[in-house]
Amino acid sequence: MEQISQKFWQSIRKSKKSWLLSTVGGETGNKAVTVMWRKHFSALLNSSKNCGIGNFVHQNIISHGNFEGIDELMCNSFKIKSLLHKLPLNHAAGKDGIFAEHIFYVDSSVCNHLSSLFNVCLVHGKIPQECMQTVIVPICKNKNGNISDAWNYRPVSLATIISKLFEHYILSCISPLLATTDNQFGFKAKHGTDMCIFLQQTVSYYVNKDIPVFSAFLDASKAFDRTNHNLLFSKLIKRNVPMCIVRLLLSWYRQQTSWDQPGWDALGSMVVNHLMFADDIYICVFSPSISGLQCLLNICGDYAAEHKITFNCNKIIGVLFCPKKYKQPAPSNFFLKGVRVQPLDQVKYLGV
Repeated sequence: MEQISQKFWQSIRKSKKSWLLSTVGGETGNKAVTVMWRKHFSALLNSSKNCGIGNFVHQNIISHGNFEGIDELMCNSFKIKSLLHKLPLNHAAGKDGIFAEHIFYVDSSVCNHLSSLFNVCLVHGKIPQECMQTVIVPICKNKNGNISDAWNYRPVSLATIISKLFEHYILSCISPLLATTDNQFGFKAKHGTDMCIFLQQTVSYYVNKDIPVFSAFLDASKAFDRTNHNLLFSKLIKRNVPMCIVRLLLSWYRQQTSWDQPGWDALGSMVVNHLMFADDIYICVFSPSISGLQCLLNICGDYAAEHKITFNCNKIIGVLFCPKKYKQPAPSNFFLKGVRVQPLDQVKYLGV
């Protein structure tokens, strides 16, 4: 019996050996597939460079003073040491081949050199080209789906570990300026999506009081990849982010390649989700009237149009939570910018 068991697991391991597809996106061969990925991600990623926002930023730099408050932003070795624990260990390296472990376990004197490097970057508003290089890796979304379909892959940028550490430093400087509503739980310190469980309790409370709850669940399509950076930089200025940081981020963004994105991991997720939008949106109205939900949908639609956000038509869902005596089907006549909200009897939101 034991030998049979060993043979069984050996066969399972053989069946799970990694392999590469010969054809992806209708292309065959390493060169053809590489060109295909380049065109595919170029169409997907929002890498357009609008000079108008650059002029607007530079005008604000002149009027506010580029080095205003820069002394308070100067980095030191103690600050670097305090940020080392934020580096992702056991992760792939960037194009430079440096892993997080190299920085985490290196001699403490290196922190002095890193702090000097970050200070020079802040003063001059530039980042060394080697630090900005990223590697785009396509990651399969659904392994049970069509793995030869290019749309079944999401692009993941492998940034250099130096740039990731610099991101955390910048984030530590500007995070107090990125306050958001109390209704947002993702990308916030001491918060998590598991805290959204209160929504279930709130809905249950109103239903037990014989009050129906009209709800809609919205999901932005390729939200982070299609971020409108022009609006993003404008919002940074309006939040009084120091101009030396705005100038640095703008330079970082403009020096990306034609089909790449800045390797902003922690910084990009925090800034985008705090200033632009939060994905996986849930809106609801605790009222016998259904007009309130359509009003909220109109607000979301107008905001999406202004910020160039596209909602996934297949994931716009309407649900009616109501007492048993409330004889009415799920919402079926709601629209988001002309797209009909799909009525369902139940929905799974953030795992709940």
